Amino acid sequence: MPVNANIRKYNSVFILIITALLAYGLGYFVSYFESLFLLVFLVPIVILILMHYLGLYGLKKRLIYGVVIVFIAALLISSAESQVYYSTDHPVSASYGSITATANVRPFSGNFPAYNFSLALDNYKDLKTLNFSLHIASSAYSANITTQLKNYTSGNQMIVYYVAPSGSLPLGIYNYTFTFANYSLTAPGPINAPLNTWLADSVLFATILYFIYYEIILLAGIFLMRSIEHSRSYRNKK
Repeated sequence: MPVNANIRKYNSVFILIITALLAYGLGYFVSYFESLFLLVFLVPIVILILMHYLGLYGLKKRLIYGVVIVFIAALLISSAESQVYYSTDHPVSASYGSITATANVRPFSGNFPAYNFSLALDNYKDLKTLNFSLHIASSAYSANITTQLKNYTSGNQMIVYYVAPSGSLPLGIYNYTFTFANYSLTAPGPINAPLNTWLADSVLFATILYFIYYEIILLAGIFLMRSIEHSRSYRNKK
């Protein structure tokens, strides 16, 4: 079916809008379904298809518009992923023989709330010792927690936890490590900063990476399509 003349006239705008919606949606989607992460590399392929079917021809046009569209797509997909990461929990689990440990911090992010650091131990009775410590660190802050740790048990599970009072952690991006018996478990968080601060810190690097990957794929596709078009044109002349 022929593409509407108005769409062809403003093809670069339509390609930008469609790509922006796709990139932002994919950013959210792969953040919740991490096993499908490779879907993010559909973006430059979709751009190539749209360029072809919406009539954005000419090497120079494709290269110039491609850079702009790819940059915006990279920025939006990075922003979506960073927002999801900021707003969801990120527990980390590991097995040590018969013992399974899960570390978590809630909330994972915020603007100086109280943070609950917890370690859930299944089959805790198999531990040789019940000595626990918690190390909380950012680039500018470090704290070791031992005597303030509390715990309770339920069946074969023990929960060890510490509540950091509101405002007790300075602004920063943290990780923490629970140490117990001869084991340790490290997990990310919390992000003790407003969302806009986190986005400013995290989006730039991810955007640059996506831009590089997308631009490589797009350039390869553009020159491949150009080669195919030249070959077809040459055959038609013969």
